[in-house]
Amino acid sequence: RTMQQRPHYRDLLRDILSYLENAVGRALEAGIARQSIILDPGFGFGKTLVQNVEILSRLDYFSKLKLPVLAGLSRKSFLGSLSGAPVSNRLYGSLAAAAVAIGRGAHLLRVHDVLAHRQLALVVDQTLGCESPLAAPACRQAGSARGNGWPRSR
Repeated sequence: RTMQQRPHYRDLLRDILSYLENAVGRALEAGIARQSIILDPGFGFGKTLVQNVEILSRLDYFSKLKLPVLAGLSRKSFLGSLSGAPVSNRLYGSLAAAAVAIGRGAHLLRVHDVLAHRQLALVVDQTLGCESPLAAPACRQAGSARGNGWPRSR
């Protein structure tokens, strides 16, 4: 809990990107294959409500590193702050945040309610014309930009 008490960033997105870039460099130097690395901007960890919302709304900023981005948003406390919902009733807020994350470039979602998020991802992917990172199987089979592998071209 102490990491939540006084989060400080000079420039939130740049600071997180720099941290992730350094971590990727260390992983590569340690012999981890680039295709085995995913980025997690760390929703909730040492971040205020405003900072979490900023990261979510600008998640595509992390595409600069040309690696898949994970959004771990499910039931996070900032969703409760936004919605007023207790942790046991944050499914709808989690789904809304997941839809935004997919639209902003998330490749992976960490979730508690798998079926609900799977349905959401299928609908969002198809609505976005199969351009989201979590493209539905039908989109991949149809030869969409996502079907050609990561990264997508935009």
